[in-house]
Amino acid sequence: MPDGHKFEKQHLGGSCPRRGYISSTRLPSKVLLALALSIWGGLIADLRGELSSNASVFAVGLDYPRGLTFGPDGNLYVAEAGRGGTNSTVGKCLQDDIVGPFRGGLTARVSRVSLSPTGVVRETFVQGLPSAQGNASIPGFVLGAADVAFLGETPYILIAGGGCAHANRRIPASIARVKPDGTYDVIADLSAFLARHPVANPPADFDPDGTWYSLETAHGNLYALNPHRGDLDRITPQGQISRVLDTSAVHGHIVPTALAYHGNFYIGNLGIFPPAQSSQSIYKVRRQASTDSPPGV
Repeated sequence: MPDGHKFEKQHLGGSCPRRGYISSTRLPSKVLLALALSIWGGLIADLRGELSSNASVFAVGLDYPRGLTFGPDGNLYVAEAGRGGTNSTVGKCLQDDIVGPFRGGLTARVSRVSLSPTGVVRETFVQGLPSAQGNASIPGFVLGAADVAFLGETPYILIAGGGCAHANRRIPASIARVKPDGTYDVIADLSAFLARHPVANPPADFDPDGTWYSLETAHGNLYALNPHRGDLDRITPQGQISRVLDTSAVHGHIVPTALAYHGNFYIGNLGIFPPAQSSQSIYKVRRQASTDSPPGV
C-alpha cells in the first residue's frame, strides 16, 4: 500500500462482534459527528418537532452542512456545500454520467457559530467557494465546501465542488488556506493529483474530480479523504500532496467517508446505494510493522 500504511477493519461495540454496532465510548468524537451528517442532504427543514426530549437545535440557517470542527478560538466552524449555480458541465468536460450534469457556481461557504449574550450567532466566515448541484433526479446531491480544519491558528478548507466535472473550471477540487481578511488561496490541486495518481479499482460512476468529504490534521499536515475513489491523501502546509492509502486496492468501492485521528486514523464507510445491512464498518489505519514513525512524519 502507499506510504507503508495498513488498513484494518474494526469490530466495534463492546461484546457484539457484528458490524454496524458502534459504541460511543470507543470512537473518536469526530467520527460520530461526521457519520451523523448525511452526504446527501442538508438542513432544509425545521426538525424541532422530531427531536427527542434530550436533544435541541443548536444552530439554524445552514446551507447543506458538511464537516465541522471547533477552532482555536472555541467557536464552531461548519463547511456548507451551497446550492450550485448556473454554470453547466454539458458539452464542456468529462463528468459523472449518473449524477451529472452538474450546475456549478460560487455559493458554498464556511460559517462560524458562536455564543453571544443574546444566543447562538451564525456568521459567514468564508464565502464564494465552489459549489456543484447534481441533476434533478438526485435532489440534495451537492458538492461544495466539504470540511474545515486548523493547523495552529490557520484555517484550511477542503473544496469538493471545484473542477471542470463540477462546472467550476477556474477552481479545482482542492485545499484552500484562509487568509486573515476572509479570502482564500488554493494551495493544493486535488483534481490534478487524481489525474496523475489513479486508484487501483475506480468506481463505475467515475467522477474526474472526486467527491472529497473529510479533512483532518495530524503531525503538522492535513489529510483528505475521497469517498468516490477510496483514497486518503496527505497535504503539507506548503501544498505538496502524497497518497497515504488506496482503500479500493483491498476492499473495492466501499465509499470511505468519515475520517478522524486519535493516535491512528479511523475511517467510517458509507457503502454503495441502495444501502445493504451490515455493509458499513469502522476501519483503523496504522503504520506497517516495518515502519516505526507515525503517520504524517
